[in-house]
Amino acid sequence: MSALTKSCRHYGYENGMVCAKGMDIRAVHGDALACCRDPKKACPAREDYTTDEIAAAEEQSAKQMEDGFTVISAIVAEGKTAPGDSGHVGCPKCGAGMVLFTFSPSNGHLHAVCSTPDCFEVHQ
Repeated sequence: MSALTKSCRHYGYENGMVCAKGMDIRAVHGDALACCRDPKKACPAREDYTTDEIAAAEEQSAKQMEDGFTVISAIVAEGKTAPGDSGHVGCPKCGAGMVLFTFSPSNGHLHAVCSTPDCFEVHQ
């Protein structure tokens, strides 16, 4: 189930606790996430996503996950996965760029980005 099935198309963090329609979310609901948790608490400005938009978002999310697994598998194949390790691999997603990666020395989380613009980026 997509997160879009619960959230109003105007909800976002860009404006703090005010949605894109200017509704003060806390004032309307007493809770900043109420309009996402319970669509029945909809404010007068609520607009749901269409089923086509939800399907497209789910398809895009699945593709991003697949791409992520592909790139991370290439990084793991390099054998450098310990905290503090870093390196680069050819990007298996676009085939043109290099994925630069590092595993955080403090928590081991992966940070990686492809040199091709808008190809791949992950920050755990």
